[in-house]
Amino acid sequence: MARKPSHPWAFRAGMRAGAFSWHGTAKAVERLKAASSEIRALNRSDPVAAAEGVIVLAERIWPAFEHIDPHFPSKALISLS
Repeated sequence: MARKPSHPWAFRAGMRAGAFSWHGTAKAVERLKAASSEIRALNRSDPVAAAEGVIVLAERIWPAFEHIDPHFPSKALISLS
């Protein structure tokens, strides 16, 4: 039986399968930063729930990002370097 999530993750809605098209790189990076910030903020008070958040993110990241073209130039990717 699956456990009930201990935290209502806000990033779940944005990290759904096919959420980003081939030109959605900037939006994808923005949502990934928001998810990372949410997990880091919770890590200060509840590290176990934050670890669950990392697992939720890992399960959702590939289906959400699979259609992004890595060769499409994006200012968001350049700013991460």
